[in-house]
Amino acid sequence: EVGIVLGLKGIRYVLDEAKKTPVKAFWKVPSHIPFAPGMETTGAVVGPEDIKEALTWEEAVGLAEVIVPSIVQKNPDLLKAIGYTIAESKILEGHAPATRGRNLIAYSIIGIRSDHESTTAEEALEKLRVGIDIMIREGSVSHDLKGVIKLITEYKMPTHRCMLVTDDETPIDVANLGHMDYKIRYAISEGVDPIDAIQMATINPARHFNIDHLVGSISPGRYADIVAVSSLDKIDIKFVVANGELYVEDGKLVKDIPLPDYPDWLTNTINVGRELTEADFDIKHSKEKGTAKVRVIGVKDGTLLKDALEAELPIVDYKIQVDPEKDILKIAVIERHKATGNIGLGFVSGFGLKEGAIGTTVAHDNHNISIVGTNNRDMMVAANHLIKIRGGMVVVKDGKILGDLPLPIAGLMSPEPCEKVKEMLENLHKLASDLGCKLTSPFMTLAFTILPAIPAYGITDMGLVDVFQFKLVSPIIS
Repeated sequence: EVGIVLGLKGIRYVLDEAKKTPVKAFWKVPSHIPFAPGMETTGAVVGPEDIKEALTWEEAVGLAEVIVPSIVQKNPDLLKAIGYTIAESKILEGHAPATRGRNLIAYSIIGIRSDHESTTAEEALEKLRVGIDIMIREGSVSHDLKGVIKLITEYKMPTHRCMLVTDDETPIDVANLGHMDYKIRYAISEGVDPIDAIQMATINPARHFNIDHLVGSISPGRYADIVAVSSLDKIDIKFVVANGELYVEDGKLVKDIPLPDYPDWLTNTINVGRELTEADFDIKHSKEKGTAKVRVIGVKDGTLLKDALEAELPIVDYKIQVDPEKDILKIAVIERHKATGNIGLGFVSGFGLKEGAIGTTVAHDNHNISIVGTNNRDMMVAANHLIKIRGGMVVVKDGKILGDLPLPIAGLMSPEPCEKVKEMLENLHKLASDLGCKLTSPFMTLAFTILPAIPAYGITDMGLVDVFQFKLVSPIIS
């Protein structure tokens, strides 16, 4: 994510920072940035020659998120990056939501080794049968484990090619539920043998990434990284050893880890060039009045997949109006890296806001300013406030800031401790709920709503994207 904003320089900084911690940071090189070339603006461009360099870094284990449309369309830069990856004997990692049949076979032929986007056991089984390892995902808005784990519990597939993974988790879920320990407990609760579940989070991914000579098991020659639990079924962590040293005991960090001082180039990444106005959020029609038929992005709790909806909305003075009572709101993506002036506008359903607006600069896969709201004024205030605080999240009502969470590090992260960030995010969730939002994790949902790599629609600073056709389309049908 930092690479999207700051390129290889930003990624190198984060990897070097990780070396100062006991965490082993292995990394997959982005397959290309931007992920939707010609349809979105990112802070950096990472092309084949950058990828060739990054693949030689000691932390690099493969090429990340190779998306299906770019393969089907034979994107030359991506094919070149794939060639460099194979030459370095690194692995190709997939991103194939709802990909089945002939497209899946074409996708697998190039050597894709894994996919983390399956939402059903049947989809995962089809991918497994064409040689793709299955990453069973459970994140804050991608609740896929319960369905996909049936690959093991009902279809009785062996577990050696299955892994447990996360995908975008909030500090709230990490603090309240746990991280990989929670995924293991969840898998066990769904009927997976405890030993198999533990292997799916340890030795299986280590073997998949060809790093099992370093990590993944407690055995001679590997790092002395050990998690001790009270029982195999409860996965109740008693202590954690990293590099042979005790770091955590009874849930408490017992060894100090020095905090870094972040340079200005890492914390000053919002570049819009001007203050936004209410008029920036107008969606105009050729008719002065009447109704417009529009495309609508439909979002739901628990899944990253989006529906392609349609709606009839009123037109007033050549401007298409929202309809909060029918849960049809406006969504805006404001370019924030290069002051291009680009603003993509469209309509969204599923957030449930009855008043106000929410906004974030954590927005896949371009991390531009993304706003959902019931009116132009609150959307404008939200966007301008995110510019002011150098990125983050915000809730607005009646032109006033109800709450925010500054994320100044690349507009993506906070330097504050997890517990404080958790409390601030919980407050934002409550404020959004008070405005009518019915989503469990509205900011995380918004981050994926705009993503043009998960169907059916995405939206960028350049406009609405039809993910299946992988092209820009107008939000207005007629």
